[in-house]
Amino acid sequence: MKRWMVIGVAAIAIAGLVTLAPKLMHMANTTALSHLARGDAAGAARTLATLARLGHADAINNLGVIRLRGLDGTRDRDEGVALLERAFDKGHAVAGYNLARLAENRRSTPMAEVALTLARLNPLVAQGDPHAAALMARHLYYNNRSELVDRIEERRLALRAQSAASGDPVYTYLYARLLWDTANPDDIEGMKTAVATMRRAADAGEPRAMLHMGDMHWQSRQSFKDSFPDGYPGGDRYDWWARGAEAGEMAATCRFAVNWFRDISRRD
Repeated sequence: MKRWMVIGVAAIAIAGLVTLAPKLMHMANTTALSHLARGDAAGAARTLATLARLGHADAINNLGVIRLRGLDGTRDRDEGVALLERAFDKGHAVAGYNLARLAENRRSTPMAEVALTLARLNPLVAQGDPHAAALMARHLYYNNRSELVDRIEERRLALRAQSAASGDPVYTYLYARLLWDTANPDDIEGMKTAVATMRRAADAGEPRAMLHMGDMHWQSRQSFKDSFPDGYPGGDRYDWWARGAEAGEMAATCRFAVNWFRDISRRD
């Protein structure tokens, strides 16, 4: 009877440890990241290595990043990738994003590799993550990727819209570029949406958006410019190129100067 009581008490204790283990490992992982932030990468790596041996997915991912970047003085790409793959296989979605960041993205990239990259990004994209959406859009840049994705142009737009919804100026600019590049010149409202989106990026401080606000004015038909009751938003092309130049966008400086001189007669 006593023996069964001991076994029962031991079982309760083990169950308690099993319940506490995830919390303790999470705390240890958080502490390791604090050490990393303070510059103690070696100490962080030691703690994360212990947690990785215990199967903690977040620690495995974090250790993989340390190995890839050599933050603790030991850079090993193969080990880093292997750790990220292990973390992703355990359901760690951010590890999939990190692997996608490392993936080749050329027109000649084998389609099987592209499919794997898309699969690694899917969990975060499905959760609405803007960074994963932006990265997936990049991996769908080449039209040959239509072998893997139906209605690829619509998919690119949806991904850019998802990333821009975060309010990030760069993502907003990239979404506006795609809206403008795919707009039908006869679709006035669609083109206005592209201009409004680009202006949001410009007003948020993205210099390339200022450049392209000028370019969009320059490239569009007069009938489109006239469709704005109060004039093209923010002024004409020179206004926007000047603003881009002031923000440090060299292409805007060049665009302003070249076109200004084109409009000046030799006599002037």
